[in-house]
Amino acid sequence: MFRRLLMSACAALFLLAPARALPVSGLVYRDTDGNGRHDAAEPGWAGVAVTDGLTFAVTGADGRYAFEAQVDPLRGERAAPLLTVCWPSGCWPSTARYRLVAADADAKSIDFGLKPAEQRLPFRFVHATDLHAPRGGEAKIRDFRAEVAAIRAEQAFCVLTGDLVDLSDSHTYEQGQAEWGFFAQQMTDFPVPWLAVTGNHDIAGVRAKTGWDVENPDYGYGFYDRIVGPLRWSFDYAGVHFVAVDYNAKVNGNWAWGVPQSAIDWLKLDLARVKPGQRTYLFVHYPTVPNPAFAELVSRAKVTGIFTGHAHTDRALDVRGVPALIGGSVSQVFDDKDRETGCRLVEITADGFDSFYKTTGKPHAVTIDYPRYNTTLKPDDTVRGAFYDHDRTITRLEVAYGEVKAEVPFTRSSLACSFAAKLDLSALADGTYPLTITLSGGGQTFSHSFRYAFAKPQPKPEPK
Repeated sequence: MFRRLLMSACAALFLLAPARALPVSGLVYRDTDGNGRHDAAEPGWAGVAVTDGLTFAVTGADGRYAFEAQVDPLRGERAAPLLTVCWPSGCWPSTARYRLVAADADAKSIDFGLKPAEQRLPFRFVHATDLHAPRGGEAKIRDFRAEVAAIRAEQAFCVLTGDLVDLSDSHTYEQGQAEWGFFAQQMTDFPVPWLAVTGNHDIAGVRAKTGWDVENPDYGYGFYDRIVGPLRWSFDYAGVHFVAVDYNAKVNGNWAWGVPQSAIDWLKLDLARVKPGQRTYLFVHYPTVPNPAFAELVSRAKVTGIFTGHAHTDRALDVRGVPALIGGSVSQVFDDKDRETGCRLVEITADGFDSFYKTTGKPHAVTIDYPRYNTTLKPDDTVRGAFYDHDRTITRLEVAYGEVKAEVPFTRSSLACSFAAKLDLSALADGTYPLTITLSGGGQTFSHSFRYAFAKPQPKPEPK
């Protein structure tokens, strides 16, 4: 079924005009009853931005907009303009949030409905990255989907920060088609609203040595356009601004990693629309390679924080003074041997945010924040970590390192439970020991264990 739909979409894309600019207009309206149709009594929504990924138009008092929509050359010569609504706080799209625009009468009636929605702090969302569907087996993304379904009532939305499919940039057409087909199948009727940005593996065929015709409409961003949508987007939720940019640039005609200049130029326009003092969180596949102009912009514009991926680790970065969190990976962990595949749960609060990297499929997942992989413990170190206890059944926590054990108190928050354990390690000999976290409650026991090295500081030599 999906294959037939995909072929139909391919045929339709051939009919889209190759023009680089197209006059477009439409209405953004208040969809009071949320039925996805503009009923006669429903007014336009003033002051809402609509973007083609390069520039913005803003609706007037009647909710109408008009501008010359363009196509970023990164999307290919055959691409049609792609319009996206950038909705304000207090609402959520009741229609599709983006539209590929054909050069016909429809270009004069690109309408977007926004249904009023109650939004308040705190709220939560899921940050997932590097799905690489179906790397690691189809169960990886299916289990992730089930994970989100289990907690959907508490999540406002989900953002995927790139590398959505395995290796469509270098695989054959048939492999890429299968990967994108599986991804589309799993994201259909996803438990919560989801948005995504591109990773370096999401541009189909551009690094393939064989099996692709560059005239194929799926080449480059063809799959992405139809299945995922815009390369760049932004919206507000409960007074907080969220914005995302793509991650594939062209250097001397060749595809390269990094945020492209057209995305930086668009981001500058978007950030200029942010109200003074409004928090802004940015989503991008990876923020530090290789364009320094991007880092300079997010620093100068005082972006609050960045959610990112690419490294398949659960780590923190600093981007010119802007904190960034790498969201691990749904499919495959690389260097973080003390982490398993999972996603980040994020809670935006009145004065910041809290987050927890949760292993997929573990109802009482544990993360150890210190020590981390390749850390050597010292006698005066404090073990710090957190665990998930959605059903609030855990009543006892034990931390053990080698033969040293202690019951440790923990602090419960709305997102996860945190702990800090100061163990007496003075009697331990240098070596490598398991650090084991044991959770008990509700008649059950859950444990997490990983081995870390231990070494006592060497005495400093006496001065001669």
